[in-house]
Amino acid sequence: MQYGDSLKAHVVYLSMFQLLPYERVQSMFTDQYGIPLGAGSLVNFNREACAHLEPLEDLAQEWLLSETLLHADKTSLNIDSKRH
Repeated sequence: MQYGDSLKAHVVYLSMFQLLPYERVQSMFTDQYGIPLGAGSLVNFNREACAHLEPLEDLAQEWLLSETLLHADKTSLNIDSKRH
C-alpha cells in the first residue's frame, strides 16, 4: 500500500510532537479513518521525516556555532524538595 505525504505528516506529528505511542496512532487511524497502519510503516514515516530534516539540522548547528552569544532556558529541577 502507498500512503500520501499528508497521512505521513499526520503520523509524524502525532508520534513525534504529541508523543503518542505507535499503538495509539495505529488505533486512531484504524478507528477514525478506516486505514490500518503497521508499526513498521510508522517507523519508516518518522525515519523519512528525519532524513528530510537533516539539512535543516545541519544548518541550524552551523548558525548556532557561529554565534558569539546564545540564550538558553535555565529551568531548575527539584530533587528532595531542593532546587538544583
